[in-house]
This record gives sequence, structure tokens and C-alpha cells, in this order.
Amino acid sequence: MDRQARQGRGRVAARRGPARADAGNYVEPPSARQIEVLRRMSGARRFQIGFEISEFVTRLVIAGIRHRHPGLSEPEVRERLKESYRA
Repeated sequence: MDRQARQGRGRVAARRGPARADAGNYVEPPSARQIEVLRRMSGARRFQIGFEISEFVTRLVIAGIRHRHPGLSEPEVRERLKESYRA
């Protein structure tokens, strides 16, 4: 048994979601309210929101790359970005 399980942390993680190692693969399902709101939107509006989320995530990943590797050139940052999506 690992230390976290002995300390009872495993039970807390199970209620809140996946363990940290699995957090990158976890997507919380939409609530009934979210589904209701999305169904009332046009397809074009849902597409626009999805595109805006995608742009935000890309900017967030780039900011993280620049924070971790401040000396990288713009082409190197873009290459790291591509690598992050392949992983």
C-alpha cells in the first residue's frame, strides 16, 4: 500500500476525480444544465465557443512553454507546442 492510501488520501481523490497522474486524461461530463444551455444554442454558436476554447488552450500551453523555457525562440516554442499535442 502506498503512503497516500495509508493516509486516506486515496478516498478523497476518488470522490474528487482521478489521481493526479490521470488528470490529463479526465474530462468531466457536462451537467444537465450545461446540456440544456448548449442545446438551445445554434450550431454556429457552439462551434464559435469551441474554437474560442481551443484558442485559449493553445495560448495557455504556449505561456507554460515560455515560462518553463524562457530562452526558446518562437520556432522552438511552436515545435514544443506541436510536440505537446502529439503526446
